[in-house]
Amino acid sequence: MKKLSMLFAAVAMTMAVSAQNIIPDGSFENGWYVPQGTSYDEYSSDLFYTLNELSEEDEVGVVTAFKSTDAQDGQYAVKLVSRKVPGFILIPGAMGTISQDFVGEYLDNNSLDPRKDFAFTAQPQALQGYFKYVPANGDSAAVEVGIYKDDNLLATKKFVTNEWVDEWTAFSVPLNYEDTTVIPNKVKILLVASAAYDFDNLEDCQGQDGSTLYIDNISFLYKGEDGVGISENLTDRLSTKAFPTPATDNVTISWGAEKTLEVVVFNIAGAVVAKENVTGSTCTLNLSNVETGNYFYRLVEGNNIVGSGKFVKIGK
Repeated sequence: MKKLSMLFAAVAMTMAVSAQNIIPDGSFENGWYVPQGTSYDEYSSDLFYTLNELSEEDEVGVVTAFKSTDAQDGQYAVKLVSRKVPGFILIPGAMGTISQDFVGEYLDNNSLDPRKDFAFTAQPQALQGYFKYVPANGDSAAVEVGIYKDDNLLATKKFVTNEWVDEWTAFSVPLNYEDTTVIPNKVKILLVASAAYDFDNLEDCQGQDGSTLYIDNISFLYKGEDGVGISENLTDRLSTKAFPTPATDNVTISWGAEKTLEVVVFNIAGAVVAKENVTGSTCTLNLSNVETGNYFYRLVEGNNIVGSGKFVKIGK
């Protein structure tokens, strides 16, 4: 029996559980490939995947996410098209923090968990990016964001639009927190061409055939020390390492490329404990007066966060 048929049977037998499970390559330049034995472009990154897996099911046979050369900047953007399968269901054009094998995940867990791990260095103030939208028959598109600390939801927001937008237009999904001291470690992001989606029960997805959403260059916005926003691209970030682990009097942070950066270290409450402007590929910071605990760091180039990570300090 096909996995999809098994999925719908499982859905029918199980009460829907609210959707909750990852983000790099916010410019959608690098994650495209053609799956073996197929002819369509698929997308995959550490955070994002699409619903194109469903196209390999006999009952469906439609592709809903495409590589588009109509980009806001760079070579590519993602084009999401909702498709009605005749006599069957609507498959929303969607990309997000869903599993590469979301059908198998549902069968294994009786639910979908669109939260994924993300190395946050602070609470993001917004998700921002660019979009175009061509709705069919009054349909709406959505960008949904959830920020978590383990199982605890810290902030969530859903941006919905039903307007025809044929020029690249900026969007921002603001995030508000009741507790501003918690550093999150998981994220949910869903980009969907038809806003009435239900990834716990695909049979309940609603929308119009042909609704088309283009998305490009998404990033998180953070508040800088001076109150000015700084952006963290969800992809193309530097690969960083902090050593020794754990650190005692000093910690060295490396990023593998010659850059002129500001290195900022702060504690779990968000207070800055060390920072330095550096030109090179490494930075060594003196932590002799820093308390034992968990710390986060950011690498800032101009107004953009280009790398981040965390380390443990002991010895005081």
